[in-house]
Amino acid sequence: MLFDKEIMALPFGFTDLNVATIEWEKRNGFAPPTPCPFPADPDLLHKMVRWHHLRLGLVWSVDGWMQDRTRIRRDSYVEKGKLFLHLGIDVNIEAYTAVNAIADGVVKYVGNDLSIGGWGGHIVQEIRFRGRPHALIYAHLGNVLVSQGEHVQKGRRLGEVGNKSQNGF
Repeated sequence: MLFDKEIMALPFGFTDLNVATIEWEKRNGFAPPTPCPFPADPDLLHKMVRWHHLRLGLVWSVDGWMQDRTRIRRDSYVEKGKLFLHLGIDVNIEAYTAVNAIADGVVKYVGNDLSIGGWGGHIVQEIRFRGRPHALIYAHLGNVLVSQGEHVQKGRRLGEVGNKSQNGF
């Protein structure tokens, strides 16, 4: 499991934070052409996600794959290149939540990208799926507890979800 079983047992769901942004902005008077407040204020983004979770009865959520991020990422570093299509899966969960390996495999890379909008601490793990090699990327991490070249077993603690400076905004 990606998280400890106590966390996995909490209410979660799939969501679209771009849609949540539209709803939150309408409610709070930030709709375009007003600049998006989130790139400059990660604390406000955190409050918006918590508000969204409360409305849906969730403690944490998953979103991102192939989602349009035009609204939540406007006025950010991605707007210049119009890179609004999200190709990863994000887990919206509290900072410092422990993150575990979801499969056996070798850690191929450990990095730390603290640029604005970066991945923070991240790990690339090579796994076998249906007999073929695949890469899992665990990103937006705080403390990373594994090293490049290390073989990790499914369930091994890799690190924890990073704080706002490691969390991509």
